[in-house]
Amino acid sequence: MSGFVRFILWVALILGAIGAILYFGFFDVWTVPSDDPQLGVSIAPTLSTGDYVLVARHGTPSNGNLLRCKDPDEPRRWVIGRWEGSAGDKVEITGDALLVNGKNDSSLHACATPTATLVNPATGTQEKLGCRTVESAGSSHDILVAASSAEGHKLITVDPGRIFLVSDNRHMHLDSRDFGSLESGSCEHLVFRLWGATGYFDAPQRFTILW
Repeated sequence: MSGFVRFILWVALILGAIGAILYFGFFDVWTVPSDDPQLGVSIAPTLSTGDYVLVARHGTPSNGNLLRCKDPDEPRRWVIGRWEGSAGDKVEITGDALLVNGKNDSSLHACATPTATLVNPATGTQEKLGCRTVESAGSSHDILVAASSAEGHKLITVDPGRIFLVSDNRHMHLDSRDFGSLESGSCEHLVFRLWGATGYFDAPQRFTILW
């Protein structure tokens, strides 16, 4: 066996060992479920159903992180959203606009793909939404909003020991507006997308930090 082949084998073994340590010690690999249409649209544009993602086993998530939380109505299932309000915070939502303690997230610019057309599971009709990049809790992420929204004004004070979850799709949401605030201990941080439902060779959906 040539020295080069031995070198490649050793590199493969070392990388495999590192991968195993990270997987079994720090992360779970999880596939975003595809059997709930409302969850599927609520996670756009950040995630899609069928995405393979890493979920942190340890550590405490923080404000602004994208989380996987136990569904309060069905603990064997999950909901996904962004931590936008902590205990004592006043969360104000008018249509798709979000303010926390009187401050809104900073709108940076339009997304690389400035619009998205999705089927609203509640109505069965296609809706065209605008996409913009915002900054919240020191990191940036994309959100979807409608030109107009029929939802009224809501003002919620987050209870002690709980957090307020908001979908990145602000318009077709599945978040604390629907099921209330959540216990922070029921949530885990989604940190990284490995690849999308179509596989490793779909480059735009591969190797994405989720925050």
